[in-house]
Amino acid sequence: MGNTRKTDLERFIPEVWYWAVRSRSPRNDSALNILFVPNPDGTPRGRDNRTRTFEGIRKWGIMPSSASKKHHRRKFDLVEVVDAHPEFVGTARVMRTPFWSLLRSAPCDLATARSLVDDCLALFSLQRASMSDAIIILTETVRTAPEELRRGLRADHVSDFEVMLQQATSNIPLGLDLLCLFGAMYREACLSFLPSEAEVLGHYFSITLAQICDEDWTSRVRNRLERYARQRVLYGMSDYCSPSESAESNMEDMWEGPSLVVR
Repeated sequence: MGNTRKTDLERFIPEVWYWAVRSRSPRNDSALNILFVPNPDGTPRGRDNRTRTFEGIRKWGIMPSSASKKHHRRKFDLVEVVDAHPEFVGTARVMRTPFWSLLRSAPCDLATARSLVDDCLALFSLQRASMSDAIIILTETVRTAPEELRRGLRADHVSDFEVMLQQATSNIPLGLDLLCLFGAMYREACLSFLPSEAEVLGHYFSITLAQICDEDWTSRVRNRLERYARQRVLYGMSDYCSPSESAESNMEDMWEGPSLVVR
């Protein structure tokens, strides 16, 4: 049997990484190949024997070799090698972000959504707030930011949940990891029948997505990135539902646990 045909999303992910790399330097594909893909013995390649590694990533969405994706001719982690170069520090995060797991997972899978939320919280050193923690935080918030001074999505009302969300995420840098946090929490809130929280999280997800798509490095991929994010997260396209999901899910499990976060 041959290799399983890759989905459009699986081809899109390395392309996003490719354009994140290209945005950092004026080097073209040829120069990147020479810089980062040496001969099998480790000696540098020249223009006469360079590979077409970066062309393959750009044109056909070939996954670059990494710790989880081995290459039959390359024994090194191309993603990490590129990230280690001073000009490209941080680009590995585009490939490593849990956002891709959010897009891959079925929109009606509550357990996976919760797991993704927990992974994102750990990534940002956040944690779920107990009821007592929430009361303490909100009491302190009233002292430092009375309701009449709060700013939120709606001019007429700012919920306690939105206040806590703002406090918890205000210093997190813009990126796909933050987008994943809002998206996973949105999915969890929807599946837990928490419409007020879901409304806030959906807005935060949309705002963050728009900000990322406005950045220069996403110019070649922003339309597809926005389409994948909206279809698979906000709209929960039914095509992505796992066949194992059923309407007989344990409703008690869907209510279990708080969803607020604190530092």
